[in-house]
Amino acid sequence: MKINYLNNTPRKVIDSDDLPEYMSANDVTDVVEIFNTPLTGSYNWDYTIQDNRIKKLYELGKELNWNSNMDINWDRPVVHLDEPPPIFWDDYEPYIKCQTKKN
Repeated sequence: MKINYLNNTPRKVIDSDDLPEYMSANDVTDVVEIFNTPLTGSYNWDYTIQDNRIKKLYELGKELNWNSNMDINWDRPVVHLDEPPPIFWDDYEPYIKCQTKKN
């Protein structure tokens, strides 16, 4: 891995258009810049390690979190109610008016 040590914080944004035309993906192996500030910073554009960690975390989340395919008994019969449970509608003004019109 090639490391480019800088005396100052990087100021110029380098885009792929700024690279010489003769360079290809095979010519560039890794980009690391180290510079001194009150805190030492390091840029590393190789996200392979982080991508693997995120993928493992995602798979672990699928395995250990609530999973509707595995955690719900879909063979259980569904109970159909003719009216909503009273607790949800007792204090809702439009439903109170609707109930008084029916009676």
